[in-house]
Amino acid sequence: MLGKVGSAAAFAIIYVFSAELYPTVVRNAAMGASSCCARVGSMIAPYITAAGDDIGGPEGKAMPLLIFGSASILAGVVSLWLPETLNQKLPETMEDGEQFGKVPKTVADEFTSIEVKVTGADTKPNNTTDKRYQPENMVAKM
Repeated sequence: MLGKVGSAAAFAIIYVFSAELYPTVVRNAAMGASSCCARVGSMIAPYITAAGDDIGGPEGKAMPLLIFGSASILAGVVSLWLPETLNQKLPETMEDGEQFGKVPKTVADEFTSIEVKVTGADTKPNNTTDKRYQPENMVAKM
């Protein structure tokens, strides 16, 4: 009975949580696709149970429990990669949806190693038209 309560609660919570993840412009279509995928489990569950009856014996009784249990554990582990939505601005556009939950890069992350190569630095310029000292000839490599 506790399993049925947990299953019903998860089925209801998934609608609230998935609505927060999808951008506004595709939310209706994405919720429909999520609902369709959720129904697949309901459709194949009787076949998994029947396969356990066909196998028979203690293995047949354990097989549906192992399949259902491992599927729920896998779903719980995979849900750890979903972004946190608490106190977050929900995505409005597809670009917002792609960036939702990603850690923004800092300037320090971009410049972890800097290699600067200055050509012609061994001599002093004899005039201002010396091309070795023009900014376009000084190469900064990252």
